[in-house]
Amino acid sequence: MPNPAIEFTVRSYFQRIDTHQLSALAQFAAPDYRLHFSGIPDPLNLAGATQLIAGFQAAFPDLRHDIERIAERDGQVEVEITASGTQRGEFQGAPPSGRSVQVPSRHAFRFADGRIAEHRLTVDVAEIMRQIGGGQPAPQGA
Repeated sequence: MPNPAIEFTVRSYFQRIDTHQLSALAQFAAPDYRLHFSGIPDPLNLAGATQLIAGFQAAFPDLRHDIERIAERDGQVEVEITASGTQRGEFQGAPPSGRSVQVPSRHAFRFADGRIAEHRLTVDVAEIMRQIGGGQPAPQGA
């Protein structure tokens, strides 16, 4: 069971993302914040992470993170989430499809002085592409 303050921070972090309050993420981030995203070789600082999230939001404006589980282990907070949204913008070169996606993601956080110092995010981008049909428009009535 995670520390209540840490759980509050994690939930608040994703709530700010879901409500498009990306500038508020700074209040949760340590000065040396780093995001490790599957498929990107170098970690991103807070500005880079915010830009990455904004790109997902541009493609999926109704992006939502449903937290399935939060666990704290060996000083690390592990979070399992189901992310969902409807592709209304370009994603990875695929034009808007109008299709909804629902994809699990795994997050590992390291905290320093109550703030997020490191965030490791694993999401299956290939699964997102599969669900949006590789960018093919959704059939009428879908």
